[in-house]
Amino acid sequence: MKSVKIGNQEWSTNNLCVTHFRNGDTIQEVKNYDDWMNAYNSNNPARMSYRKSKKKGETYGEY
Repeated sequence: MKSVKIGNQEWSTNNLCVTHFRNGDTIQEVKNYDDWMNAYNSNNPARMSYRKSKKKGETYGEY
């Protein structure tokens, strides 16, 4: 993965596009804003796919 250093921080040049954690556990996929906010408010990790929108996928990343 390419990265760029800004000051003392190193940043990825691409969005992280994964479906599982390193230990193999699946990252919950949410389909809409309400589910995303429920996961956030519950402090549960989640991911959202932009597969159905090429433009959003190019902007925000696709897995």
